[in-house]
Amino acid sequence: MGGSGDERAATVRKPDVRCSLAGALTSLLRLPRQGRSLKRVAYVNTLINERRSGMQTKKESIRSEIVRVARREFLNKGFKETSMRVIAQEAGTSLSNIYNYYRSKDQLFSEVLAPAILAMERIFEDQNREAGLNIDFLRSGGFIPRFKRLITDLILQHREELNILFFKAQGSELESFRERLIERHTRGELDYLARFKAQYPEVEADISDFFVHNMSSWWFSTLGELVMHELSRRQLECFITEYIEYATAGWKRLMGIEP
Repeated sequence: MGGSGDERAATVRKPDVRCSLAGALTSLLRLPRQGRSLKRVAYVNTLINERRSGMQTKKESIRSEIVRVARREFLNKGFKETSMRVIAQEAGTSLSNIYNYYRSKDQLFSEVLAPAILAMERIFEDQNREAGLNIDFLRSGGFIPRFKRLITDLILQHREELNILFFKAQGSELESFRERLIERHTRGELDYLARFKAQYPEVEADISDFFVHNMSSWWFSTLGELVMHELSRRQLECFITEYIEYATAGWKRLMGIEP
């Protein structure tokens, strides 16, 4: 019945990993002080970390489900008609809990669209690479395969998000995103023309700002059309090749660049 503290500690059954954190701590505290070995303390620390990790995994699972349901609701109903209460019900959580993750419907909307916006940002940066200022690169059309792949992947991977962004954003903070994108693209094209002219003074680059703006607007209208229609990869690649070759021929003519 007696025995040393260490002997009694050895007979205590190790808590099951599946037990609650409170239960594990209680088991530890019931031991005599001399029986609280480093191994046992380390074991409880492991349980604490596992519990925290499990809670974090659960939180991420809930967040992912909220975003998945929200994407569907925004796509079907648009931003204005989508209900946060319905999203909560469909995601299997409470309305108050959604606001633990997102402070507003606008923030959730931005979270849903973030992958598509980031993908477009990468394309925008790619278009402004220094390689694009090489006149031989422009003459040869060497950029066409890369640009075709980037745009095709953008649409196939983010068709739903782009659909929401371009056509279902009324009433949200991103309602004017397309117009802002056109203006940014216009500034980028004007900057490209200025840098190209500085590098190749013989090139004619006196193209009106309004023409560049309209070309930018035309491109994003075209992108919207590609989003709306269920084109296959082959169909997308075919169209994008046609579009780029057609547009490039016009730019070359305006800039006086011979093939």
